[in-house]
Amino acid sequence: MATEILGMSFEVTSAWLIWILPFAAALIMPGIGKLSKKSTGYVAVGFALMSAVSAVSLIPVALEANEVHSQIMWIDALGLKAGVLADPLSIIMANVVGWISFLIMIYSTGYMKGDKDITRFWFWMLFFIGSMQLIVLSDNLLQVILWLGRCRTCILCINQLLVS
Repeated sequence: MATEILGMSFEVTSAWLIWILPFAAALIMPGIGKLSKKSTGYVAVGFALMSAVSAVSLIPVALEANEVHSQIMWIDALGLKAGVLADPLSIIMANVVGWISFLIMIYSTGYMKGDKDITRFWFWMLFFIGSMQLIVLSDNLLQVILWLGRCRTCILCINQLLVS
């Protein structure tokens, strides 16, 4: 019997947490930055690690050639659902994204040390990780299109900031 968390199996919870954790961390990063700029790096790396560990927890599902598919109502008026689909390929890709992102986050703690906009950097990095994981695990094309558009918008905003 699978362990249940909030009425969902451990595997389903892990599949959702892979992309939710980086987004949650991005949302709290400005608040953490106001408390202590130094702690933002530790929090960012910690959330990236938790996302990667959530991805690793799905490896047994991939090795058994099974999949995890879960949906929730997204836009009730239109009958649209949001969901995750963790099949063997997406589990492998989620691990690649998760662990490479985690290593980049560790490297960035030293590389970006002393930067005046470090909180903004961690926000965008975590947002990017969450977006990449959502693209890998999304179960429908609408979610992918929306998040790809969001990523493109973020890139344009960052480019404008750097140009000005």
